[in-house]
Amino acid sequence: MTRIIATILIVAAVSGCSRLADSRLNPGNWFGGDETVSPDTPVAIPPIVPTNARRVETVDSRALMQSVSRMEVQNVSGGVLVTVDGQSSRAGAFNVQLVETARDSGTLTLAFRVQYPATVTSPNGQPVTASEFFSNKEMRGIRRVVVQAANGSLSRSIR
Repeated sequence: MTRIIATILIVAAVSGCSRLADSRLNPGNWFGGDETVSPDTPVAIPPIVPTNARRVETVDSRALMQSVSRMEVQNVSGGVLVTVDGQSSRAGAFNVQLVETARDSGTLTLAFRVQYPATVTSPNGQPVTASEFFSNKEMRGIRRVVVQAANGSLSRSIR
């Protein structure tokens, strides 16, 4: 008998929940209901990238390596590895890199760039090596690689 009375009370309590949704006892109704508001004037959303954006170019302030003594172009898995040995004009050379400067008529031109410390530790140069990988996609149509230094350049054909 107690179970029947408990079941009737639970059913009566739950059936009253539908009326509670519209009553003032519901905290969701205390601050007004959800309303769709349309703006009086359309809002223009600017694009993330401006259409009149200028092309930004980074200026490389590193010097050219003094000379290029050896250059090797190796076909490796997925592309070409260009390795260059050179002589810096003074000791302390760092941040050495082969930087692409031109790509035309089947020739890829690279600048052999180096950065020197602010203080000169020794006027004697040091041997430096740099390598750069170029994928097969990047090398499509390229038949010759040229590496430029301050006192000359080296050139190699690609098989």
